[in-house]
Amino acid sequence: MKEVAFGYLPDESFDALEDLEEAFLTSGYVSPSVVDKTLERVAAACDNKLQADSPIIVGLGDPSELWYRANPAPKDMDPWDCYTRRPPAGELEEIEAAFSGIRHHVAEGLRTAFPDTTFILAGGLEGRIAFADGGVVKLPIDYNPNVFGDSGELPGSKRQRMEALRALYALPERSKFIAYNILNIDPTEKTHQGTQVQRRLPIVTLDALLDSGNPPCLQEAVRYLKETAEGLEFLVQNGLRLTDVTLRNIAIHSNTNQALLFDFDGLRLDDAIMEAYTAAPEWWPPERRPRIREESDSVNQFMRMPLTESDVVKPRGRVEVSEMVFELGTSLSLAFERYADIPAEIAKLAAGMTEANPENRPSLKEVIAILQDAFQDPTEKDTGFGVLAL
Repeated sequence: MKEVAFGYLPDESFDALEDLEEAFLTSGYVSPSVVDKTLERVAAACDNKLQADSPIIVGLGDPSELWYRANPAPKDMDPWDCYTRRPPAGELEEIEAAFSGIRHHVAEGLRTAFPDTTFILAGGLEGRIAFADGGVVKLPIDYNPNVFGDSGELPGSKRQRMEALRALYALPERSKFIAYNILNIDPTEKTHQGTQVQRRLPIVTLDALLDSGNPPCLQEAVRYLKETAEGLEFLVQNGLRLTDVTLRNIAIHSNTNQALLFDFDGLRLDDAIMEAYTAAPEWWPPERRPRIREESDSVNQFMRMPLTESDVVKPRGRVEVSEMVFELGTSLSLAFERYADIPAEIAKLAAGMTEANPENRPSLKEVIAILQDAFQDPTEKDTGFGVLAL
């Protein structure tokens, strides 16, 4: 993993792009002349300010962010309902179909105005993901200021993630259940910056595989989740913690048919004091969930973790292994909803992993042992945690 610097649009250009998005939200359509005026504002802001020889990262029109901006939560909505609400089926696709031409117009306009500069546009249903020669470009989580408010993602979170990534890649051992797919990182803590370039992997996420026309058998699904637990245990044994252990963040490698942890937005050192809990709200352990709402009713309500003692039971602090167990248990429970006749020991395990009291949850080693015994493969000899010596 190498450090590399990307170029970014000047801060002044964000107002122009946000105004363009607001115009779209107001009418559902933006005329070419409005886009051209936006490009003039962006070009004026960029004049003599673009970093030479660096690809310029531009995020525009993420359908999910646009939906939350257009549909603020009612002020009297229950706090947890506010955090977990989702767009109705099909609405994000409709937004993307309407906005994709605008994004293309902006991309072509930027390339015409600055022919010697490479622009990488992210947005669409991939959200913070853009594809470019050599890999996948992943924008920082705070790229759109509407997600975390005007101040953007808390800068300490970026620093903590970068420190943890460096520690992971510096280990003398590697786990075969972790995707070492990050090629380059931009270590800046500035708002809207801190991009990663990742290797393209031949993978399918576990949620997509389970919902496909050819889902894995129950025994194979159990193995995938056991391998995920082994990847998490490897991190724990090496002083690291990971949150956001959702089905969409568990990958199945098409060549090896093994599970891989591959999304590290929530990676931290085990002694890092979090500023924000990084996970999809449905996966938050009870001790992290909000009790009351903030005054704002923006999309900030969906993404940002409250930081005061009155808002949550445990607003700050280290990521506990019991919280990782809860998240994996939630994924396990959701995965097994697709199957009939779940073995009693698996159902009991899922219930124990999602216990409200973190002290009653099993350890990751216990989870691995139970999943291993549930469908023991007599040819399987490996009883370790999938560690490969470099």
